[in-house]
Amino acid sequence: MKKRNSPNRLQITDVQTTPPVRNNHTASRHRHRLVRSRYRRIVYLSGACITLLVLAVLWLMGSAHGVTEPSFGNSTLPLPPEVQARLQREQRRPSPSSPTSANAADSDNGDTNDANAAGSGSRSGSKDDSISAPGSASGDKSGTKGQIDYPHKVFPEKELPILHAPRTSVRAMQAFAKSRNAAPLFVKLAPKFFTLATKAGVDPLVAYCQAALETNFMHFTGVVTADHHNPCGLKTTVGGGDKEKAAHTVFPDWDTGIRAQVEHLALYAGAEGYPLEPAHTADPRHFAYLHGKAPMVEDLSRRWAPAADYGQLIRSLMEQANSFN
Repeated sequence: MKKRNSPNRLQITDVQTTPPVRNNHTASRHRHRLVRSRYRRIVYLSGACITLLVLAVLWLMGSAHGVTEPSFGNSTLPLPPEVQARLQREQRRPSPSSPTSANAADSDNGDTNDANAAGSGSRSGSKDDSISAPGSASGDKSGTKGQIDYPHKVFPEKELPILHAPRTSVRAMQAFAKSRNAAPLFVKLAPKFFTLATKAGVDPLVAYCQAALETNFMHFTGVVTADHHNPCGLKTTVGGGDKEKAAHTVFPDWDTGIRAQVEHLALYAGAEGYPLEPAHTADPRHFAYLHGKAPMVEDLSRRWAPAADYGQLIRSLMEQANSFN
């Protein structure tokens, strides 16, 4: 008897494999998600572009109105808010009468006895005229008439060695210069003073403040001009009259002029290895008899210049600059 297949038995041949059919509603939702995602990206990118555009416009508007940070040498460094406020207060003050002859070219240097005793070739009966004294153009030898009492921060030492690690920073030096309405050139040269003085072992603040005293913060209103590149009125080897422009050394650039100043200071302070060989110094008056004559800032009085308070004037400027530290 022939067996019949049971109708309930699963026949493998009866199973049909057909591809799944995607629901139209599901596909529509997927498309909407893609559209929303792309829209969000476009919105975010548009917002970022608009923000950058607004910042660029604000920056251009600020530049057009001169709103810039103070430039320190070849870089730009922001000053602290309290220093900026002090600068604004100081710049509103009336400009004081200069504590110097405005360019260190109006009297002799004060090494009278040393120069004559050493037979250095200085003019007969004259003082060592390596630099002119401050204040002589106006007859004010002390250079203190009409001077404003500026804020200062006193150094604890009774006397300040010339040969010393830097007592301040370039930023503080420039802030001090701006507070005294210095010429832009003087502010710009602060990094050079710092580098060259430190290399010679001289505190850069000494050289910078001496240059401020001798050049009236590089406004140059006397015989020596900016074209001399002479920050301290150094005269030539043979010297000459204080009113003679040719008697003052003309240096090829500011690097050489500042180097001559700090080497002259190092010589006075008695630096080791000094005096230098003539071929190795920019100082036109690098005389051996000056070695060690003024190890302290205060000792420069009646030596570098004949004024009795010459060194104290430099110290006073240093303490004004120290208040910006």
